[in-house]
Amino acid sequence: MEKISRVLREIVERNSILLFGINEKIFNLSALAEFLRPQIVARAKKPATKSSILMQLSRLQKNFTKIKTARTNQISLKNLNVRSDLAILTFEKSAAILKKIRKFPRVNFTTSNEEITIFPPAEILEKLKKAIGARVKNCEAPVSAIGVQISERDSRRAGTLHQIIQLISFQGINILEISSTFTEFVFFVASADAKRVFEICTEVS
Repeated sequence: MEKISRVLREIVERNSILLFGINEKIFNLSALAEFLRPQIVARAKKPATKSSILMQLSRLQKNFTKIKTARTNQISLKNLNVRSDLAILTFEKSAAILKKIRKFPRVNFTTSNEEITIFPPAEILEKLKKAIGARVKNCEAPVSAIGVQISERDSRRAGTLHQIIQLISFQGINILEISSTFTEFVFFVASADAKRVFEICTEVS
């Protein structure tokens, strides 16, 4: 079993939203204590009351200067690049559709258990839909892809992807799709939002 105070501190230090909110004193600590209680009980492996967590949160906020700030955990993004004039098409997954997609060798796609999503140039969107001839589950166009790279250290740190998504979503921008490798992420957004996403990522590069 771990101390409630230690578990709470670890949870806060690993979450950029909690770090920011506590540092700026914008949280209702009573509501936050109730929200965090299940996580703390699971991690500490012992009961914890809302009032005991609230007391620890108050102490944590009062002594916040001793804790790493959200800026300390700020990631660094590099090798930013943008590709515009794309589209996103999603179909129900089937062998027949996959066969037709493979006739377009320059078109990238991903699959899951139930769906196939394609990322074609917008200029061949209608041609592709006609060639596949199946019901389109979702279509987005025009779309831009913003690629970013992080360090190998950050790729192994819990919450890195969450931090990047947070930077974008805080601006009210919807991320349509995400693809990734070990140190690189590609975010697909509406082309109208691409400039803002690029500027946001540039700020932390």
